[in-house]
Amino acid sequence: MPGSTGAQKLLVTRVLEHLDRMASDARGDRQTQLDLVDAYTRLANLQGNPYEQNLGDPSGAMAGVAKAIGLATPLVVQNANDKDALLSLATAQESQGEIFFGTARTQEAIESMRAATATYDRLIAGRDASPQLICDVASAYGSLGDELGQPGTASMADVGAAVASFRKSMELDNRALGIDAGYQRARRGLAINQMKSAAPSWRPIRRRR
Repeated sequence: MPGSTGAQKLLVTRVLEHLDRMASDARGDRQTQLDLVDAYTRLANLQGNPYEQNLGDPSGAMAGVAKAIGLATPLVVQNANDKDALLSLATAQESQGEIFFGTARTQEAIESMRAATATYDRLIAGRDASPQLICDVASAYGSLGDELGQPGTASMADVGAAVASFRKSMELDNRALGIDAGYQRARRGLAINQMKSAAPSWRPIRRRR
């Protein structure tokens, strides 16, 4: 609503205080830590992820997503096969990459997004990956392509590397379609990346979930 930004920011501050208190008491509680990773990531997106509606607070967003990654990383170190922890970590890394890119910290954005795709790749290494999860990974590769070579932005202007990333995204979309030929998210992602690969003069188009 018009004029509600101040109230929204106050609410975010109160929620963060609550999450920080929970985090200090959550040591050793895997499920609560996973819940906190998800909450910090969602809140960071609300604060300043340029791919989503946000409150224009990228500094707060960076701080929040760093907390999410700080909680998720030890869970993955403790159990490299913990799929829930891997997914939470990958999602936070992806959000961090997008937030960095929105503030023109492109090299850091690429590092975060490459970390996200590497974590995601571990999740879809088996044959039991769902079309939704595969498309989550495809989306991350698409965002990496934007960061590598999207014209008119603070990208690295490396069109070759960008197209390679888009092609990887298309490969994953096709994999999802091989499981469910009617999966619309994969069809839309495939069309977007075909357009970007053929004529790299795009603007970012969000395909998340």
